Amino acid sequence: MKIFFILLSIFFFLFSNFASAANIKWFFSTSPFERPKNNEIQLEWAVEGGGGSELQIDCELGKIRFTDLGSMYIYNCGDTMMYSDKQSVYALALSARDNKEWTTAKFILSVDGDQKSFEMGFKSSGKFDRDLYFGLGEDADVRALQNFLTEAGFYRGPITGNFFEQTGEAVKKFQRKNKIKDTGYVGSITRGVLNK
Repeated sequence: MKIFFILLSIFFFLFSNFASAANIKWFFSTSPFERPKNNEIQLEWAVEGGGGSELQIDCELGKIRFTDLGSMYIYNCGDTMMYSDKQSVYALALSARDNKEWTTAKFILSVDGDQKSFEMGFKSSGKFDRDLYFGLGEDADVRALQNFLTEAGFYRGPITGNFFEQTGEAVKKFQRKNKIKDTGYVGSITRGVLNK
């Protein structure tokens, strides 16, 4: 019986140490603030016991991507970032990009089953910052272009995010109205007028 209690005590001692070996010590973020083109978020957390952790970005697919400002790596919705146990304090600065609509992203931090999360809204920069052309499909920037052209009275089709005949013709009308060569291609000159 004495041996049983000794073994039981050892088991509870090992289990309690194992269970608390790695957990989220603290975790915070700053609110996003407006930049000329980006919303930025700062994340920082520590892990007790030096355990590893993972951070997952959960958001509506295709609506938003993030640039890691430290490495300039691009993270997409659904990506999970793995962190090793070689350090106990982690920091990450992310800048939202490519979204032309208001969207919400959920950040989920997990350490050995201990999980914390928060949600944050990001809004569009309102700028057309890349060329748009015939053949693009299910594209957030094309959807924004279609919305813009609809409000301006040049486009009467559905808002699909697909750049085909109707969208091309609407772009040509916009270009003619603004004395731009009517190619239907949204290049730097057309974008400059769209962004005014």
